[in-house]
Amino acid sequence: MSLSANDKLHLLHIIDAIYEVESYLNHTTNEEFLNNSMMRAATVKQMEIMANAAQKVSPFIKSKHPEVPWPVFLNFSRNLVHEAYGINYELVWTSAKRDIPNLKRKFEKLLAIEGLDSGFDD
Repeated sequence: MSLSANDKLHLLHIIDAIYEVESYLNHTTNEEFLNNSMMRAATVKQMEIMANAAQKVSPFIKSKHPEVPWPVFLNFSRNLVHEAYGINYELVWTSAKRDIPNLKRKFEKLLAIEGLDSGFDD
């Protein structure tokens, strides 16, 4: 069974957002991140995109690719929930630095297996 157009779209949104976060944080320290509201907002937005797109990926694809840690995306959503005191940017930083590199590797393999090209050269 081939990928549906919706799954293709969601998977490409995820990898594009992964590349964006990686580009924001590649040569950034925690202190720089915490002191740069534009970087924080951009990172949060990309993590929201990842979480929302991952929720829309079909159960078929999720079961076909158990190597992808799908629950990480749920954690992104939880980290970004606006509570009375706002977003915990330390947690966003930690999640992005810890989880994004692994997700990138997993998604690049998934895209290769599914015959998709993200359109990015990194």
